[in-house]
Amino acid sequence: MSEEMSVYISVDLEGVAPVVDVREIKQGNSEYDRACELMTEEANAAVEGAFEGGVDRVVVRDAHGTARNILPEELDSRAELIRGWSGQPCGMMDGIDEDFDLVFLIGYHAGAGSRDAVIRHTYSGKFNAITIDGHTINEAILNSLFASSFGVDVALISGDEKTCQQTRELIPEIETAPVKSGLGEGVQSLSPEKARDLIEERARAAIKNTSRAGEISLDPPYEIKLVFAEMENAIRAGNYPGAERDSSYAVSFTARDIEELMTFIDFVK
Repeated sequence: MSEEMSVYISVDLEGVAPVVDVREIKQGNSEYDRACELMTEEANAAVEGAFEGGVDRVVVRDAHGTARNILPEELDSRAELIRGWSGQPCGMMDGIDEDFDLVFLIGYHAGAGSRDAVIRHTYSGKFNAITIDGHTINEAILNSLFASSFGVDVALISGDEKTCQQTRELIPEIETAPVKSGLGEGVQSLSPEKARDLIEERARAAIKNTSRAGEISLDPPYEIKLVFAEMENAIRAGNYPGAERDSSYAVSFTARDIEELMTFIDFVK
């Protein structure tokens, strides 16, 4: 750890309690504004827990949709905020570098094809499933791999129960804050207040018990398989240099390192 401890917090919206419907996560819908308030409040809970744990610097990355969802005027003033997209691979982690000590992933959701999950997908709606070395992959796992390329471990994830379960399978030491669980297309959720309390508590614990921050148990080369929902997208992805279309809908690719993996995903998502 560095003398001054810094935490990077990537915040998505689908995993925020008690968000359940796509109309809540897209601009132009009447429920969206309230969902943004809930997202900001959960971000604040993670920020508060981090500072209570003794960190010196927190950077919050708005990682959903337009990347302009968190309400800047309502975000904890001690935190810095990253908004908008850089255009680089793994934009959900824009701004992370080797100067950070830990990562928190707040408001995250399960991967494409997951059962008993809330608004499940991986980066876009193009995929029915994504696996690496046979493991089901979600955005949290991919973003954790990207963070690991800078030597930074992910210490906390919040979101629906399936998300936490998937992520802990590959990062066993991670702190989890499950704020809801899927019920078909519905959800059973903690109240927003209790969800924030849980996130703050687990964030504080993640800082106090830095030994719980674990490395992700995937090693290069990465054998990734994408199962597309539409054949047209599979055909296009199969034209990526080095990619192979295994069937009508499935495309495989071997990435030598994390940068190559994230660049491939960025081009086909």
